Amino acid sequence: MPYLLNLKFAENDMWPKGWTITDKINAYQHRVLDYSYAYYHENINFISDTQYDELCKYLVRLQEAFSEEAKKTVWWYVFHDFTGETGYHLFNRLKEHHKAQIERGMGMKIDQIKERLVFA
Repeated sequence: MPYLLNLKFAENDMWPKGWTITDKINAYQHRVLDYSYAYYHENINFISDTQYDELCKYLVRLQEAFSEEAKKTVWWYVFHDFTGETGYHLFNRLKEHHKAQIERGMGMKIDQIKERLVFA
């Protein structure tokens, strides 16, 4: 994912029309939460360690470049001091209703993967 190293990626056409930089940062934060939950709590990798590291580094750079916008995200209370080095602690920082949201969303994805493995 070398495109993640370029902050212009946050401005490209892949985003829904009308999304602000705050929406995009929020989406990246949510993605990191999903992947770290799957990895550290369910022992499942959706992406390689290298891809995860690049995603985290990109998110950190994005939050630094747009610090005021980053502070407006849903997940800022979890990511305010995130350095991108590890996602181990992220899930445990979540409020209970956000933990349930991540568990529900990732649980469905994990169940789909397990179903495919059983029938493969």
